[in-house]
Amino acid sequence: MKNNFTLVLKELREKKGINQTELSQHLDISRATLSNYESGRSEPVLCNLIKLANFFECSLDELVFGIKQNPSLDLEYNKYSHELGTVLKKLDKIPLESIISSLQSIKKDFDEIQESKNEQI
Repeated sequence: MKNNFTLVLKELREKKGINQTELSQHLDISRATLSNYESGRSEPVLCNLIKLANFFECSLDELVFGIKQNPSLDLEYNKYSHELGTVLKKLDKIPLESIISSLQSIKKDFDEIQESKNEQI
């Protein structure tokens, strides 16, 4: 976490055009703590990571690992999730008990045909 996080944090802060003091005041942490994060002398607790991610409007993955999320993947996931929900709603309307009963009846008939064929041999 130390290498990527320290670089990403400093880069995000500089892109915002703010210094460590301004960021530390916004996050309600000491400037020394923030400086230690950027230098790699210490690592933030989860609540401070969340504060940082919220401030920079990025994911924790991007902040900690430098991995930017692909917005198109989020859209694809949302589309997939919606379509899956639609399919599940349709499945809820199918009378599964009658389908299972029909399949059991078909299996029974099939088994009887197989037994009959085996007896003929």
